[in-house]
Amino acid sequence: MLYVNKRLQVKSKRPGVVFSKKEIQKDNSEVLSHYDKRINDMLHRIEFTNAAPHEAYKMYMKLQGFLRKRRSLKEPRGKIYVPRTETGNYIINGKVTKMKRNDENGNR
Repeated sequence: MLYVNKRLQVKSKRPGVVFSKKEIQKDNSEVLSHYDKRINDMLHRIEFTNAAPHEAYKMYMKLQGFLRKRRSLKEPRGKIYVPRTETGNYIINGKVTKMKRNDENGNR
C-alpha cells in the first residue's frame, strides 16, 4: 500500500493567519474547497440577513478571516491592482498614490 503524505502547504505567509491541527493534516485542495464553501455561505448569509451593525461587523470579520486563509494557500499571482478610488487616486499594495503603477523600468 502506497502512503501519500498529505500536508497543508502555505504558499504565501500572511500575518494573523493560523490553521488548526486538523487543517494542517489535510491537502491544500481540500482546505481551499472548504474555505470556498464557507465564503459562499457567508456571502449568502450577508445577502439574506438584515443585520444590525454589530452583527454585520462580526460577519465581515469572519468573511475576512476566511478570505485571508484562502489567499495564503493559493499561489501568488502578482500584485493586486485596484484601478481608482472615488477621489481619483490609485491603491497599490495597500497605499494610496496618484500614479497608476510603476514597472521595473520606471514606466507608468
